[in-house]
Amino acid sequence: MDEAAHQRVAIYARVSTEDQIKGTSLEGQVERCRRAADAASWHIVEEFVDRGVSGALSSRPRLDALVRLVEDGSLDVVAITKLDRIARSLRHLLDLLEVLERHHVTLVALDDPLDPSTASGRAMVQLRGVFAELERQLIRERTSEGQRSRVAAGGWPGGPAPYGYKAVDNPRGAGRVLVVDEAEAAVVRLAFKLIAREGYTTGQAAAQLQRLGTRPRHATHWTHWNLRRLLLDGRGLSGQWPWRRSGRLGHDESDEILVSIPPILEPVARSI
Repeated sequence: MDEAAHQRVAIYARVSTEDQIKGTSLEGQVERCRRAADAASWHIVEEFVDRGVSGALSSRPRLDALVRLVEDGSLDVVAITKLDRIARSLRHLLDLLEVLERHHVTLVALDDPLDPSTASGRAMVQLRGVFAELERQLIRERTSEGQRSRVAAGGWPGGPAPYGYKAVDNPRGAGRVLVVDEAEAAVVRLAFKLIAREGYTTGQAAAQLQRLGTRPRHATHWTHWNLRRLLLDGRGLSGQWPWRRSGRLGHDESDEILVSIPPILEPVARSI
């Protein structure tokens, strides 16, 4: 029997949220790899799929499981459609290649037919990795520029609206703008009144909001922590929201965009 028939292969496929929007298909990736395995008489051990996960992340649930299978000596081949499905960072790609090489596992990329076991093939794989990483950075820069342009035009750059607001179509042009969600805004104003004027702790205020039947947007009940985070992080409550890419509050504030939005809490006039 042909030695290829004894090759054990794992299929890996991935789409990010942006890939899904563009119509990239997980099913299409997996099916192409299945056909390649069938043509080579490989035995498919397992299929690993990461849905809605960025290729920039070095740790992904199903990729981590695939690496464990490699390290267990259970595979001979890993099949993917393109190199950027398994890594968009050159450093991560090289780390993965090192793990595969150490355990004598061959990486087969159907659209990038390069042999990383040879010096020239490995060099070409590295070049592809460089260009994949460059493409990711360029996409991020273009996205950031577009978001800043929307903010400059008075719009909302994207993502979920903060608590107390909702995104609606911009009546003066393209895109979306934030308006006050009066039901949620009433909860914010009540919480502020309880804490700032009546001397409640955040825990006591959270309990009172719970007794009144109100709920946070993404939790089952109010707590000291989520109410405190809402009031402390909510610079937008007085007219400016610190928006960051994908809505994440990271450590690097250089990517922060201050968005002017309608205030929920009116500034208190100070007597002179």
